Amino acid sequence: MTKKPGAESKLEPEYMQFCYRLDPHSHYIPDPYERIVLDTIRGDQTFFNDAQEVEAQWAFIDPLVATKGKPHIYKPGSWGPKEAYELIRADGREWLEPSMDFCRI
Repeated sequence: MTKKPGAESKLEPEYMQFCYRLDPHSHYIPDPYERIVLDTIRGDQTFFNDAQEVEAQWAFIDPLVATKGKPHIYKPGSWGPKEAYELIRADGREWLEPSMDFCRI
């Protein structure tokens, strides 16, 4: 089940590889900023982090930033750097690259 695009919280059965550029179900797909402005007006904090959550995130990130590792550069529009593939291959896993065929419907 997936959440239908839009402001309402309704679910529908869906295959998990799909493209938002073309919507075969003819849903209205709001701009992401439209959704966050609407949630703000409604006072819905569901998708907003509170101070305690932000502090917990920084507690996780700060030690990573302190290592000052070199960023992995990759080609724009690609699925990411080769190091990402190497990282999960060490655990015997593989990335599943989405099929762009869903955007050509």
